[in-house]
Amino acid sequence: MRFPWYATSSNDGARFLGNNFGKIQTEETDYRTAKQVKRNKIRSVFNKSIAKGNSAKADRIKRNNLGKIKWNNRETSFKGRIKTIVFTATHDLMLNAIKVAFEDLTEAIKSKKPMRKRMKRNVSSWCKGMVADALKQVSTRVGCTVVSVNCAYTSQLDSRFATLTGSRNGDKFTGHDGVVMHSDTNAADNVLARMSDVEITRYMKHSDVKVILLERTQKFRDSIVMEAEAKTGKDKPQTLEPKSSPYE
Repeated sequence: MRFPWYATSSNDGARFLGNNFGKIQTEETDYRTAKQVKRNKIRSVFNKSIAKGNSAKADRIKRNNLGKIKWNNRETSFKGRIKTIVFTATHDLMLNAIKVAFEDLTEAIKSKKPMRKRMKRNVSSWCKGMVADALKQVSTRVGCTVVSVNCAYTSQLDSRFATLTGSRNGDKFTGHDGVVMHSDTNAADNVLARMSDVEITRYMKHSDVKVILLERTQKFRDSIVMEAEAKTGKDKPQTLEPKSSPYE
């Protein structure tokens, strides 16, 4: 299961639930940003009017342009829409499930490359608290167990081999053998496998997780090389067969 929507593993039919979550949130974030830019310009005029002693103009701006009624109503409507989508998708996810694994995304996402401002706004307003509440409440109602797992490198692993031998590009994950999978479904399969992984614990550092995964990847590559050598016969010792006599 992954955010911003729920992507289930291939064992659950590789379903996608709550698909409008990310779209609605991004649209609302962009609207708020544009609206705040305009309000800041108006507030600048308001402050200049006060500084010049034009209290009449300042009062008109405050009364007609800097109110919070429409802003608060839109905020309430947005939260209601998001809550409906999240709780409906969570209920559909857990309705017939016994145990559900999900990524532990409580910590801030760290990246070597600086994120763009728009991406920062989307990540910071990710409504993770509402999703966490939905997981807790719905699981209690339907009697489903939820398990949080370490999220390190779940998007970069090839779920078929549990190795770092593929590459992700958007919603496509391409394996070393050229097989293309949906990146979210591939990651969901890795999350499910991580639930039973005894070596990688929930609170393990991502650097320690990387060491374990690199060791597994190297063993996998070595096995591929050995298998290829076995097929070509390079590992078999060469023997000289006796020549047959022409007089026989």
